[in-house]
Amino acid sequence: MSLWQIYLSGICVVVSLFVTAWTVLALVVSLILQPLRLCSRQMAFRQQMISYLAPALRVQLLLIYAHPPMESFNVLILVLIGLFSPLIGIGVAIASWTAAVFWFYAAVIGDPSGTDRPEGHNDGKASVLAVRAWWMHYLTRSIR
Repeated sequence: MSLWQIYLSGICVVVSLFVTAWTVLALVVSLILQPLRLCSRQMAFRQQMISYLAPALRVQLLLIYAHPPMESFNVLILVLIGLFSPLIGIGVAIASWTAAVFWFYAAVIGDPSGTDRPEGHNDGKASVLAVRAWWMHYLTRSIR
């Protein structure tokens, strides 16, 4: 079992809770200080939110061994991903455990049709990788 599988089996929910807390804190502080920004020539609100929230997204992507892109972000979707990732993370953890059990049984029983493939393809492993790919796709939705 690799580290990203352990991460998806439940730690992703805890990390997502911290990301949600950080997102809420960044939004509240940025919105409270927004009137003061009218007198200065700081970054735009959009750039400020990206600079606060993109590193948290990159950390989540690095934990599943995905290469975080350094591209432009959609701020609204970045905020929504930060806010709803614990709820989605619970589903990912359940799917990860289900796929891991399927992987175990597929390894023990083999292919039900009796045509085990010698090249090492395992349907259980493919299901675990599909869960990882779905979580990565969810996290990268904010990238343009």
